[in-house]
Amino acid sequence: MRHWLLIVGYFIARYALFETFDSVFRYASYLFEACFVAGAAYLYRESFTWKFDPKPAFWKQAGAAFGLGFLICFAAGRTGIGMPFALDRGEAVFFLLAGSPILEELLFRMALFLPLAGILARRNTSVLIAANAAMFAAVHWVSVFQVDAAVKPFVALQSVYALALGGLCAAWMVRTLSVSYPIVLHFLFNLGFYFGSF
Repeated sequence: MRHWLLIVGYFIARYALFETFDSVFRYASYLFEACFVAGAAYLYRESFTWKFDPKPAFWKQAGAAFGLGFLICFAAGRTGIGMPFALDRGEAVFFLLAGSPILEELLFRMALFLPLAGILARRNTSVLIAANAAMFAAVHWVSVFQVDAAVKPFVALQSVYALALGGLCAAWMVRTLSVSYPIVLHFLFNLGFYFGSF
């Protein structure tokens, strides 16, 4: 039952209260997510690890993630697809390279992944990976309704690559139960994205 409560509770809070959170102060929604992650980390402390001992297969996929991030940003810039953030601002770069890989992976590959794994009882890892990746993509997709028309194409594109990145990160979480692998993959994807903006 707690698995369902965590997942449903998170999504209700995210979509019913995030505007209220952010009206209190600019980063209140991030604070909520950090608190949610901390609570889930406590509840599932025996179910995941931070261990990081990558093998060549990981680094091949990490290199592919970096390349994909680079190509997506490079292509978006060359085709005139506008982004909802400016990568020449320190705050945006911080969130792209540190905040997003750490907080989003702790949220999606630990705090939401482990309850989902509990619901599915790890019977079907393909369904677990697909469902977790779909959650990640859906959260990115919803912002298409909150942004200016000029950046809607980018948000739609972001939802597609979030599905792919989410699947890759979820697969490594299934394989290792270590949240460090998804964090590194997400960081390298975003680092490639950043370099693609030049």
